Amino acid sequence: MINWKDIGELHVITKLDEFLAKWFGTELIFVDSHNNIKSKHSVTDSEFQNPLFNIQMKMNSGHESLEQDLENISEELQNGKNSNIVFDSCIKKVKGIASRVEVDGEYLGMVIAYPFLPEKLTNTGKKEIIKQFTKGGASEEDVAVVIDDLKLLSNVDVE
Repeated sequence: MINWKDIGELHVITKLDEFLAKWFGTELIFVDSHNNIKSKHSVTDSEFQNPLFNIQMKMNSGHESLEQDLENISEELQNGKNSNIVFDSCIKKVKGIASRVEVDGEYLGMVIAYPFLPEKLTNTGKKEIIKQFTKGGASEEDVAVVIDDLKLLSNVDVE
């Protein structure tokens, strides 16, 4: 059994979390083998480093969309050949990176860097994201400002 709280408090992990937030604007999310979030992201009233994630988690369907993503990628990580995958979120145009956590061949969960937007995001893509968020109750203006401020990641950034 893995103690996710202890892992999250390791100096190297806290530095990695800071690095990912500062350079790429993503959250570092820990998930156990049953798709339960084991990091601060399971708390609904938390403030997160990524402003788009903040908006998502404040929406009525925010946690459900994240849980759907976890379910979709968990099976691929557990049974697939790749230990890392770039995935499309159920929020169109929003992406994440998931890495399998494994000890002695046993799948223990995953670590996710989420969310990010691809460098090739078009104005039409931005409008699609805004539309999805506003359907969930978010302010169109808030989402538009956040999208314009986020760093768009290239394929090189993701690799």
